[in-house]
Amino acid sequence: MKDKEEYQGLVIKSYCGYFLVHCNEVIYRCRVRGTIDTKEVLVGDYVKFSITENDEGIIKGIVSRVSSLKKPPVANINQVILVFSADEPLLDLAEIDKFLLIIQQEQVPIVICINKIDLASPQFEEIKGNLNFYDKMGIPVLYASTAEKKGIEELSSKLAGHISIFMGPSGVGKTSLLNIIKNDLCLKVSKVSEKIKRGKHTTRFVELIMIAPDTWVVDSPGFSFYSHKLDPAHLALFYPDFQEYLENCKFADCFHVQEPRCGIKAAVAEGEIAQFRYANYCKILQSLVELERNKYR
Repeated sequence: MKDKEEYQGLVIKSYCGYFLVHCNEVIYRCRVRGTIDTKEVLVGDYVKFSITENDEGIIKGIVSRVSSLKKPPVANINQVILVFSADEPLLDLAEIDKFLLIIQQEQVPIVICINKIDLASPQFEEIKGNLNFYDKMGIPVLYASTAEKKGIEELSSKLAGHISIFMGPSGVGKTSLLNIIKNDLCLKVSKVSEKIKRGKHTTRFVELIMIAPDTWVVDSPGFSFYSHKLDPAHLALFYPDFQEYLENCKFADCFHVQEPRCGIKAAVAEGEIAQFRYANYCKILQSLVELERNKYR
């Protein structure tokens, strides 16, 4: 590469004010210069850069993004793989709905992957039937087991040609899935705590990992649902299955819990909205209301 010639590459990692940029099968350590702020550059950004005499890159511009997530901060994701476990920790459909609320604001396609199906308990089997609901919403549901190497080929085929991000609670096996999909990664994993039945965060930073040519996956740190700002009054707007019934509510500011002549409650009673979805809505709404109250205490 010639000095000062401009190139375009993909930011695959950031650390201490530097960015690792992948270009033509080579990774360059880059920094920003001029009017660009370090905070403006995200993992997943395509950037324009030049190379100095000491082979260090200088980022001069950011190519327009097709998408971006606020948390974790990453750009140009075109698919989200939501990973949950059948057990250890036991699948919680309310957790799925929480993640859907976050992602649906970004309008990025979603795939749900239920890992650890080899550990499936009778409790999981009771829950499993409700997962068909997400398939009907147009969200594919895959089943996998890293222990038995089941579902890995199907998951790998979903990743092909995409920049995907693995999201989900700690301890469900996101990193273990990546390790088995590309067995030379050797990413660090930890066991689920016997005391709290949750995993520890082993991923400390956002990084793009090449699985195959033109196929990238983000392994990201875990994060709290409450780190995303959601107004309790607008919560129902993020439930696609609620939308056609909202106009049947007597009150424009209906929370769909205690109000009379509520279109959502009527739809639940008539079986047009899934009971578990409404129960999850009420649970999440209550937690958001309590969070708002605690701000003023």
